[in-house]
Amino acid sequence: MASRRSSPEIVDLLLDHGANIHNSNVLHYAACRRGGLAIPMMEHLIQRGADVNEFGYPAFLHFGGTPLHAASYQGNLLAVKWLLKHGANPGVEDAQGSKPLDLAALEEEDEICDVLYELSPLDDFGKGENSSSGQPKANSSRA
Repeated sequence: MASRRSSPEIVDLLLDHGANIHNSNVLHYAACRRGGLAIPMMEHLIQRGADVNEFGYPAFLHFGGTPLHAASYQGNLLAVKWLLKHGANPGVEDAQGSKPLDLAALEEEDEICDVLYELSPLDDFGKGENSSSGQPKANSSRA
């Protein structure tokens, strides 16, 4: 949670005293920061060894996912673009089979959907591989 609510200095203090940056969801929480605060924290975490494609289970992602899932679900367009620029894989599925595009569609985050759709591989029929209609699947079973 320090990555979501604190400064890089607090994160450094925790890491310097034994906190583990891996398997901790720190980048997931940082990707949800608002007001331009996500980018500096994510940059700092990457410099400290965080993985942009780490799969985790932060409390708000019931089926797990990557930091890109988190940013997409929380509607943070700046974080989505930054993560993609730094190697985030938009094709990773969560434990329920949803990709970041699916979560953005579920939350009606149209700008994020546009960004992620451009990166979606197409099947042999020219439609997104997420569904037969070419539209991202939205699963209403998410809480």
